[in-house]
Amino acid sequence: MGGPYPYAQIDFAVTIPRVDIPVIFIHGREDVHVYGDIVEEFYRKLDAPQGKKFIWKDKSSHMFHREDAEANEQTLICILE
Repeated sequence: MGGPYPYAQIDFAVTIPRVDIPVIFIHGREDVHVYGDIVEEFYRKLDAPQGKKFIWKDKSSHMFHREDAEANEQTLICILE
C-alpha cells in the first residue's frame, strides 16, 4: 500500500468479512471525511451473527453534534441493558 493514507486502500469487506460480537455503526450525514455510502456498504456486507445496527445522525459530521451525542449515549445504554 502506498501513498500518504494507506488505510484508504483497505477494503474492510475483504479484510474483516465477519465480526462475532454485536456491532453498531453510528454515522453523521454531514461527515465529509468518511463517506457514509462506503460505511453503509461495509455494513451491508458484514456478517455479524450476534447482530448489527446502522444509525444515521442527521446533525452530525465527523464529530457528533451535541444533541446527537446525547441521543447516542441513550441508545447505547438501552442496547447494553
